[in-house]
Amino acid sequence: MKNQIMKNIFSNYFVNFLQMTVGILVIPFLITKLGKGAFGLMVLAEAIIAIFEVAAFSVRVALARNATFALAQGDKTGFINHLSCGRRILFACGALILVLGSTLSFFFPNIFQVPAELHQQSKLLFLLLTVAFFITIPNMVYWSVLYARQRFDLINLASSAAITLRAAAIFTLYS
Repeated sequence: MKNQIMKNIFSNYFVNFLQMTVGILVIPFLITKLGKGAFGLMVLAEAIIAIFEVAAFSVRVALARNATFALAQGDKTGFINHLSCGRRILFACGALILVLGSTLSFFFPNIFQVPAELHQQSKLLFLLLTVAFFITIPNMVYWSVLYARQRFDLINLASSAAITLRAAAIFTLYS
């Protein structure tokens, strides 16, 4: 148990350090490559996605808490039922976010002050971010299983891989 706690602690430090380092490297790179206007659109679009994430995060945390409780009680059927119910709730949450995000992407330049030359790109950017987020929502149930099993090292490993792949994709696409 002590070994797992140490893995969890150091993996938390690592993923946070990685996120900060990548941010310090990627942000100036993107500002230089895209310009301030286009970069500002990315920040705005990601901020709106973060608002959507609140809905999904709330479900994910509630699911993890109830799954952990069922697991601690030795109730494997309850554990599986929580995950199954959570998966359905996450699908519904994802569908709602997909509809809202798709609608918002269509009106994105009208709602926000977007330079005329970036209207189409802003619509596409927000739609792609919405679809990418939608794809991740149903898989949050796996995060809940790892959380219930206190495997933060694996959660952080997956997060580290995602951060690294995203940074590699950004540097590859814009170099």
